[in-house]
Amino acid sequence: MADSTNVVLQRAYELIEDDELEQAQSLLAPLLETDDKNPALWWVYSHAVRDKSIGQLALDRVLELDPSYPGANELKDDLLELQSRDPEFVEPDVDDGLLAQEAGGSPLDEWDDVQAEIEDAGAPSGGRPAVVILAVVLFIIAAGIALVASGAVDISEILSGILPSPEAEIIVVSGPTSAPTEAESDASDSTPRASPETTASAEDEPSAAPTQAPNGEATAAQDEAAATLAPTAEATADPERSPKPVDASNPLAAFVAAVAESIRDFEVDRRASSLHDTPLGRTLVIQTCAVPGREFNARLSQIIHAMVDLTDDIPEGTDAVAAGLLNCAENSASLRVIGVSVEIIQQYLEEEIDSKEFQRAWQPLS
Repeated sequence: MADSTNVVLQRAYELIEDDELEQAQSLLAPLLETDDKNPALWWVYSHAVRDKSIGQLALDRVLELDPSYPGANELKDDLLELQSRDPEFVEPDVDDGLLAQEAGGSPLDEWDDVQAEIEDAGAPSGGRPAVVILAVVLFIIAAGIALVASGAVDISEILSGILPSPEAEIIVVSGPTSAPTEAESDASDSTPRASPETTASAEDEPSAAPTQAPNGEATAAQDEAAATLAPTAEATADPERSPKPVDASNPLAAFVAAVAESIRDFEVDRRASSLHDTPLGRTLVIQTCAVPGREFNARLSQIIHAMVDLTDDIPEGTDAVAAGLLNCAENSASLRVIGVSVEIIQQYLEEEIDSKEFQRAWQPLS
């Protein structure tokens, strides 16, 4: 999505929050004329129109384009619940002609005529007086605005996946290194270096008698080298999961590895996990591959909650943590990044905020 579209969506969102709906419409209308298959545009537009029937059509268009669009199904479900509680609530009957015209991508400059037809009290719609339909849809949109205000539906999610990700600093998880001791240096002149595979084999079979008796220093160095390599052979023995060695002296790499180990449903891309400067400050983003679908938001949530469980291990100086999704089928393009500040996590753990307030504090970072 072009940067200009990102700017317009951000500005329209701010205008809607300030109840400047007409100005928001004027910003969105040109985009809908050229990009009428973008569910994010329809989602914002459904909150920007004062004509309630048009708002209903826009919400239906969102679900038609993306049945799993964040917040849309929840809004529908909440409205159905309101309908069941209120005996005077009448299900809206949207004119099929208007719906077909809208779904076909009618230019936005024709919507003024559509609105005029709906507002005409003498024009029937689906066999019911238009005034009844307007009253019903007014109730629906009012309920939607109330849900947004209460936080049950987060309208800020429309910006998810459309802002460019900052340049990543790749974290390379590597094994510990240390300078060889003098004894090891001496041993290397008389004894071939052992690989992990060689050491593993040596542990399973009795040692063969050497053709030449080594001196005392070489023997000690060999024992020390075998003790150093043995844990590596044991670590690779698990056929199901073979994590890379983690440098205990690097808290950042250790934290990424701990999060990866705590998640069993999918793999975390450790090399793509990185530090970013974001509006939340210095942010550690842990990435995984995903495709749009039901698991899309579930993976984001699982990564964030895994980091919450490891809050005490978050590296010092980290202001926020985030979960990122990559399209690994297309050059690992960033699909979405959702983050939350460490301060908010602490408030949640100390029960100063509940789970709903905690989730509402998550912010789209790309």
